Amino acid sequence: METLGRLPLEFVENCGQWPSPTRFGARRGHEVVAFENEAIVLGLQIAEMGRVAKIALHFEGASGDAVLRGRDPLPGTHNYLYGADPAAWATEVPTFATLEYEALYEGIDVRVYEAASFIEYDVVCDSGRRLPRFSVSCAGADSLSVDQNGRLLAKTGDYELVQDRPIAWYVQPDGSRRPVACEYELRGANRFGLKVAETLDLPLVVDPKVSFRVLLWSTFIGGSGDDIAWDVAVAQYGQSMGQVFVVGETTSSNFPTTTGAYDTTYNGTTGDRDVFVVRLNAQASNRVYSTFVGSGCDEVGYAIDLADDGNGDHTVAAFTGYCTGNTSGVTCRYPTAGQAFDVNWLKGAGQTDAFVSILDPTGTTLLYSSYLGSDENEESRAIAVVPNPSTGGIEVVIGGWTQGGNGIVFPAVVNPGPGTPYQGTFQGPNPSGTDAFLAHFTTATGGTPTLRYSTYLGGSVGDERVLDLQVNPDTNLTSVEVVAVGATTSTNYPVRGTPLQGSYQGGSHDGFVSRLLMAGGGNSDLQQSTFLGGSEEDRCWGVVLHGTSTPTQLVTVGGSTNSANFPTAGSPPPWDTTHNGGFDGFVTRLDNSLSTAPWSTFLGGSEDDEVHDIAIVPGTTATPVTVCGSTFSSDTSTIPFPVYPTNPPPSNNRAYDITYNGNGDVFVTRISQTGGLGCSTYLGADAGEIGWGIAPDGRDEVIVVGQTGSSAFPTTSGVVQTTYGGGTLDGFASKFRIGQAFPAGGL
Repeated sequence: METLGRLPLEFVENCGQWPSPTRFGARRGHEVVAFENEAIVLGLQIAEMGRVAKIALHFEGASGDAVLRGRDPLPGTHNYLYGADPAAWATEVPTFATLEYEALYEGIDVRVYEAASFIEYDVVCDSGRRLPRFSVSCAGADSLSVDQNGRLLAKTGDYELVQDRPIAWYVQPDGSRRPVACEYELRGANRFGLKVAETLDLPLVVDPKVSFRVLLWSTFIGGSGDDIAWDVAVAQYGQSMGQVFVVGETTSSNFPTTTGAYDTTYNGTTGDRDVFVVRLNAQASNRVYSTFVGSGCDEVGYAIDLADDGNGDHTVAAFTGYCTGNTSGVTCRYPTAGQAFDVNWLKGAGQTDAFVSILDPTGTTLLYSSYLGSDENEESRAIAVVPNPSTGGIEVVIGGWTQGGNGIVFPAVVNPGPGTPYQGTFQGPNPSGTDAFLAHFTTATGGTPTLRYSTYLGGSVGDERVLDLQVNPDTNLTSVEVVAVGATTSTNYPVRGTPLQGSYQGGSHDGFVSRLLMAGGGNSDLQQSTFLGGSEEDRCWGVVLHGTSTPTQLVTVGGSTNSANFPTAGSPPPWDTTHNGGFDGFVTRLDNSLSTAPWSTFLGGSEDDEVHDIAIVPGTTATPVTVCGSTFSSDTSTIPFPVYPTNPPPSNNRAYDITYNGNGDVFVTRISQTGGLGCSTYLGADAGEIGWGIAPDGRDEVIVVGQTGSSAFPTTSGVVQTTYGGGTLDGFASKFRIGQAFPAGGL
């Protein structure tokens, strides 16, 4: 499908395969277009809702002599063999690269074609004096407006059909172009025309572009205290499909919860953090459930993932983070449940344990909850959950960091034996050093999780932290295979195989990417491992796996770097091979062996930018990825953060927001399968935002979560929370539709 997505757009003639009045049709991804004698009907298929958002552009007062023709025939034909009667089949149906409405109005033709993967139409007048005759009504639009950038916005529900500010020029007698300013003219309810700055008796061409631009929905998540949404997961199957699960932290005693949820009462005193878990319906118009999870101390939920509970179409949410004793000396009482692996928090004031917890589908019961730690500090930052068909249970893998412990040490186990973990003893420098850790909990139908495998992962001269991980979905789940990414300061962090970078590259941190099989084989469990960085500070924040089998599986990593010599690669060249200043984000694709990088690109401007998370449609192969993060590179910086496209100029930009809002913005960016720049946008307001988590919802849609300090953060009507809750930070969740088509390499 991705290969097809890069082919030229075809305008297919209707030879009986479709009902009247359609004369020609075209399709790309979820967008469908039907061409009638006096109208262009644009539709967007909304898969999770089983409907189509549709707006019809009717040419008002068109000439009865208008003729719609296909131009520029394309090679090949289509066959439509509908039904059992061959007489009803449409065969050898021709396709065209251009359509032309001839004599649509007296002296006016309209040409339709594809440009940069978008529908474009030219209004061609034999004289500029003809243009006022051109008039369009927008059937199906709830409203019609012109924004500050001169773009025409036709809104239908939460979707918008966008026509960019038109480019216009007169054709002079010598054939040269004379540009002329042009704008849309609103002519009453859902009607528009075109107006030029000067009217000349010369041939005139006006050129808008058309696309669906969609901020599908956007909502605050928070109360009167401080709230951060750290991660998001989206149900991909059954009746739960499209529902959104968000985990984070809150100090809000009035954080919005739902009746009957597991815990509707804030557990802390002022300033203490509770975990929150919120399940939204697919439109974010209703909270399916919303609950606190916490005690009288300090708890943070960093990561969330989903699985079917094995008893039908029900989604359980597994989440992880850390809990800490109150700095006043109050013992942590984070709730445990089921036959927890560890029910005891045995630390001093301000010290932390990792935890893993599982909520039932209704959000009313903790099915399982356990500490994981030592008598020193631990945090868990990443989680992956997959169903195990052979047992009817689920597999939960978490990753983070540990200080190893003294009298009570972090558990490094293989259960049941025999076997040994990859690293059974703490590697880091005592007393304050850290090792990364990976831990595998397993369940069976009706059973409770057991810590099956747990290992340290680190070098002996520095610190390591796992910041994200993914589990290979096709692995034999009796020995889970995990790819973990993070940051290390150890020059002897373990590498394996033929790594892309076999040695520490310098600076305060290097990123790492490691593939480990949790099989109990000791040293052989580490399959491949590589550093990823340059001579300054580098961190790997997010990872996705591509494909469903290990031999062909690719690994794509996102992160941050201030290394001018961070490794870039690609043929054709990727989007950006030059460090732009401060911290840049990066996105790097590695082969299965972690030995080569098919492409690697910087992503940023001249100020600080960081990629924090990365998403791909589950189960797909070498496809584009979408990343989110934070940027301080404005549209007026020496090197602006790249919004799509940067050329032609901003008046033709399809980004949701082309203007930096101040004090740090979220960005959402699609990177193509060759490392080129796809759709890219700012998201924010005036008080600073960070995007922390991203998850896919179908091929072209993503949900981004994070934090905002602004009551002006953009929200949409009909969502659960349209107003800022208070405090210095609120969480947010925003759903975008991201386009499919990308340039090959840089623009």
